[in-house]
Amino acid sequence: MNKIIKNISEYKEIVEKILKHWNMMGVPNVIALVGDLGSGKTTFTKSIAKALEVAQEIISPTFIIHREYLIPNSKSYLHHLDLYRLDYEFELDEIQIKNLVKGTNVIVIEWADKFKKYVDSLGKINNAKITWIEMEYIDEETRRIIV
Repeated sequence: MNKIIKNISEYKEIVEKILKHWNMMGVPNVIALVGDLGSGKTTFTKSIAKALEVAQEIISPTFIIHREYLIPNSKSYLHHLDLYRLDYEFELDEIQIKNLVKGTNVIVIEWADKFKKYVDSLGKINNAKITWIEMEYIDEETRRIIV
């Protein structure tokens, strides 16, 4: 899927397609977001949280690396990670990303391309589904999303 987004509400369509596919799988789901600053990664994560009915405000975890939100009416969590400030793979083990890949958790990873091999390896844990999404800033109102 290659889509031009001109309105934040248009994220909803993409998120709904992804979630519909996931609901049939019953495995952990990792969304690996790729894109420059301002390309819409955190905004996309907010759309996922809204679709999952997460009540808390979604705030970028740039400085704390990881935020966790309970998904209502489930035993699952939305984990939001931002790898921008990390430089080494051992740092991923220190924050125990692999332990998040369980049940039907949703793990959104911003700047996932910094550690592509590591993120891809998460698919070997509990049959997790990895979805890579490229986001491109076109102008103040427009983004391109490639799933």
